[in-house]
Formats: sequence, C-alpha cells, structure tokens
Amino acid sequence: MKNERMTAQAREAVALADHEARRLHHPEIAPAHVLLGLLGSDSGAARVVLETLGLTYAEVSAQLRALRPGAEPGEFTEADARALRSLGIDLTDVLARARASFGDEAVETAPPAREREPVWRRRRMSRGTRSAITHAVREAQWLRSGSIDASLLLLGVLRAEDREVTAILLALGVEPSALMSATLRTIGEAA
Repeated sequence: MKNERMTAQAREAVALADHEARRLHHPEIAPAHVLLGLLGSDSGAARVVLETLGLTYAEVSAQLRALRPGAEPGEFTEADARALRSLGIDLTDVLARARASFGDEAVETAPPAREREPVWRRRRMSRGTRSAITHAVREAQWLRSGSIDASLLLLGVLRAEDREVTAILLALGVEPSALMSATLRTIGEAA
C-alpha cells in the first residue's frame, strides 16, 4: 500500500481501523474495522454516505462484536482469572474492592494487561483489507486521481465483498449494492 497516496482522511480512517482492531482484541485489521474507521473519523463524503443510509458507528461496532464474540474492551477473560488465581489472587474480589473504592467506571475502562503492547505497533492487515486497498488503488488509477480519498477507500471495502462487512450491512438493513451505488454517485459528483 502506498500510504503517501492516501489523503489525510483516508489515513485517519486506516489508523482508526487499527485502533478498533486493537480495542476489540482482534489479531488483524479487517475490512469491517476499516468501515468502523470511516464512521469514526472525519472521512467527509464517505461518512456522509454511510450515515445517509442509516449506518452509525455504534451499530456497526455492535454488529462486529456480535459476529466476533470475545472479550469486550476492558473486560477480563477466564484465562486472566486463572492466571491470577495461580498467583493466589482472586480477580472477583479485586474487582469488587476496586468498584467499591473507585466506582464502576474505574474498573470498566481498565485495559487488560495482555493488551499493553506498544501503540506504535500496527496490526497486520487481513487479506480482505489488502484486497480493499488494492481495489481503492485501482479505482484511483481508473479515475486518474493522484490520491486515494476516504470515498475510494469505502468503495474498495465494498468491491472486496468481505463476508463480515456484508453480514453487518444486511443485519442493519442496508443492501451492499445500495451502498455501492450511493458511493459511486458521491464519487461521480466529486469528479
């Protein structure tokens, strides 16, 4: 991927996709994370297209969590509890005391220790995300555009036909073909 060919909005969406994968404890950046990144960033026309069809960050995030169950952000797993028990520490008791002393918010937002990896270390992009970016590059070449903006990134995500993205869109009542048409219209208006 030629990161320097991406506009600031597209780079921000990819950075947020990385953040979402990390926050949700997913091992790689998938196209669904890019979709979340586009909704969570100031991605201009791409975000407007998504929101016009009724997609919101909260709903897409909830659908992604439903498709990939696991530890919620800030949640401890049974493996965490077992590891602490082996050291003689009762996680349930520690959490109860922390809630009593500092309130529920202090415990709910604490990141688990296993997630403390360097922030600079970006997650690997999945095959689907690499395909989406390749599609975005091809669209930019076809349009003779010198850069890949967030709308082209959205179009790339849709052209990659990722199963997870399709499932999320359909669960939220959005036909992928309708989103594709709206995105193409937006790109055409901008050209």
